[in-house]
Amino acid sequence: MNKIQEFVGGKHIQISSRETAAEQAAYWDCYRRGEAQRIRGRYEKAIESYDEAIACKPEDYWAWYKRGNALDELNRYKEALRCYNKALEVRPGDFWSWYQRAKALRHLERYEDAIASYDKATQIRPEDFWSWYDRGCLALYDLQNCDEAVASFDQALKVRRRDYSVWYRRGEALRLLGRSEEALASYDEALEIKPKSSLALHGRGKVLDGMERWEEAIASYDKALEYSPSNDVVWYDRGIAHSELGQWDGAIASYDKAIELKLDNYWAWYQRAHALSESGNWDGAIASYDKALEVQPDWNRCGQDLGLASWVWYDRGEALRHIGRRVDAIASFDLATELNPNDAEAWYSKATCAAAQGMIELALESLEEAICLNPSHYRLLAIAEPAFNPLRKNYRFKELIRG
Repeated sequence: MNKIQEFVGGKHIQISSRETAAEQAAYWDCYRRGEAQRIRGRYEKAIESYDEAIACKPEDYWAWYKRGNALDELNRYKEALRCYNKALEVRPGDFWSWYQRAKALRHLERYEDAIASYDKATQIRPEDFWSWYDRGCLALYDLQNCDEAVASFDQALKVRRRDYSVWYRRGEALRLLGRSEEALASYDEALEIKPKSSLALHGRGKVLDGMERWEEAIASYDKALEYSPSNDVVWYDRGIAHSELGQWDGAIASYDKAIELKLDNYWAWYQRAHALSESGNWDGAIASYDKALEVQPDWNRCGQDLGLASWVWYDRGEALRHIGRRVDAIASFDLATELNPNDAEAWYSKATCAAAQGMIELALESLEEAICLNPSHYRLLAIAEPAFNPLRKNYRFKELIRG
């Protein structure tokens, strides 16, 4: 079969001479019109022109591929995917169709299929930076497969060694894997390329936090805040590091700044309350616990288990207990145990408050719950607990501590 060549998009494309001159002319007219419209951002019109080109030549790779790109620009990913699939029927070894197909699949949240498409793309062009980088980002952020992410970023770095984004995201993946020293090295490489990156400085601080190198973590957070002073998350993490060091004033100041930047930051309110409790400011702590519950009334849905929810109510109860507001404390402990019936500390604290208030039955019931959850620990505590002195002669109390 005789062939003639056309030059399109930087590529020589062969066409069968069996096609009539009129058919060829009609096809190229439609295709070129589609290209002109796509380049101008007139994607709907471009799609119409590609459709006309496909009507002339249903098995043409270029019209299907470019139609997919136009649909991608319009966020019509399912339709784009069909176009890339059609293009791959014609050219199964085409890098760009596999690469664009992977991107469309990621948008459609078909992450495993997207990985498979990136794999095809990297097999065809193992030296392509973007397919390795995008594969790594998908593995990290969508699949939470940090090992795969690191492997992809390592391949990307073989192609482009001095790339900030790869080093930063590699650091993120390594941090999540607990490979702290390697994560620090990656963040440092990122900072060598982009010294004012608050993201890399923040990530570096979080790694140091995890290594219990609190002072160094604070220094890294401070540097991040030089370049991004309005980042409430960095202020919050800085507060956590100060708390770990028992530097309550520094912690409270950091939480205050985080709250100033994001008033509904319930974790900052909660940690602020904890820091105020540790510094002996019980009234301030209670006000902060109340604020945490105000901005996140449905706190029990914030974590993966109800234990996280019970913390707020338990800690609030402890603050109330310390200032002698035992009835209010009992109400807080009630909510803690309602959210998490396995919160032994809340049961025990409720028992001590109830005993001090002369609420004998409630005290015994609550103590029994605590002992059931951790018998040896709470029996020992109960034996030495002054709040239980009025119960020492009670038969049921004796049975509970005897076991």
